[in-house]
Amino acid sequence: MYSYLFMDIVLLILWVGTWLIIPKKTILRKQMLWSSFILVPVGLTDYFFIPEYWHPKSIFSIAGISPEALLFCFGAGGLAAVCYELLFNLRIRKTTRKKRIIHWLLPIIIIFSGLTTSYLYHFNIMYDVLIALTIGTIYLLIIRSDLIKQLFIGGTIFSVIYILVFGLTLKIDPNFVNQWSLHNLSGRFILDIPVEEIYWAFLFGAIWAVVFEDIKDYKTVRAPEPELERVPIDRMC
Repeated sequence: MYSYLFMDIVLLILWVGTWLIIPKKTILRKQMLWSSFILVPVGLTDYFFIPEYWHPKSIFSIAGISPEALLFCFGAGGLAAVCYELLFNLRIRKTTRKKRIIHWLLPIIIIFSGLTTSYLYHFNIMYDVLIALTIGTIYLLIIRSDLIKQLFIGGTIFSVIYILVFGLTLKIDPNFVNQWSLHNLSGRFILDIPVEEIYWAFLFGAIWAVVFEDIKDYKTVRAPEPELERVPIDRMC
């Protein structure tokens, strides 16, 4: 069974449902699209994870790159970006601060940290990624302290979404977890899911919940209350 594709389909269904919930004339839709499309190229890095970290069954693969990886990045990117705002009925608006180059350093820091860890310690590539994402998260906490709450809650929300989607996939295909190279991992599981996957989901969700606000210099604010229709006094009599 193509379980990876099934997981993608579930994520895309959630993506479409989320898109329809977002009010049409809000920047959240732009944020969701931006966050989805900008993450798609990251799916190309799946090549480096096979077979050291996992060996997913794909409908087809070219040089280790599969359409499932690209679809996963698209779906996960959009969901992680807006789930916090939707859950707490928030909107985003421009800050008055000036744009600084420091806000564009995040991808450089993550890539540099991952490559340095890989060169020095020769860990499984997933551990290199987890260390790099942890450093990236700390960096965001330092430069955008106003988004700390959003970062942690966003990471938690996406972790829950990922656990539910992964769990549903396991119900459909109990052998799905065997597509991971479990002998190269810690051997620890939460709800039959490798703990590395859950830690990745939290870190990714935390970073992606605030990356649009950070790079584009936005902040979250309360959504305006809907205006009540004013009824003339004579109609009330």
